[in-house]
Amino acid sequence: MPDLILVRGVPGSGKTTLANECAATYRSAGISSVVVSADDWMVDEDGKYAYDHMRLPHCHTMCQREVCRQMTEGTRVIFVANTFVRKWEAEVYLQLARLWGYTVTVYRMTGEYENVHGVPADKVAIMKANMEPYPGEIYR
Repeated sequence: MPDLILVRGVPGSGKTTLANECAATYRSAGISSVVVSADDWMVDEDGKYAYDHMRLPHCHTMCQREVCRQMTEGTRVIFVANTFVRKWEAEVYLQLARLWGYTVTVYRMTGEYENVHGVPADKVAIMKANMEPYPGEIYR
């Protein structure tokens, strides 16, 4: 059965790093794997990350579409590395997993690394305080 792995946490918690490392391990074993994030669409004309809160809805829609596309193509393991502060933010992905027969695993990242996206520390603290627990999530 294929796997959808949601990797959630505040900025700088290690979401993308874990997802990329795990996906590379799967690929080296010949298992199709991909990492998708709303940040993939948060780029400027030069392809550099450039946060713009006005683009958030578009970026999340594109992330969801890409996950759906990967599922229709039969990608064996799909990682989604987004903050998912609120449980409802993962609902579209859970619906897609049910539709395409993917098993869902949720990792909650708790690391405190350099925040490469420049999110202010006070905003990260607010996100951390508002992080809703997800049933069965695995803390890393």
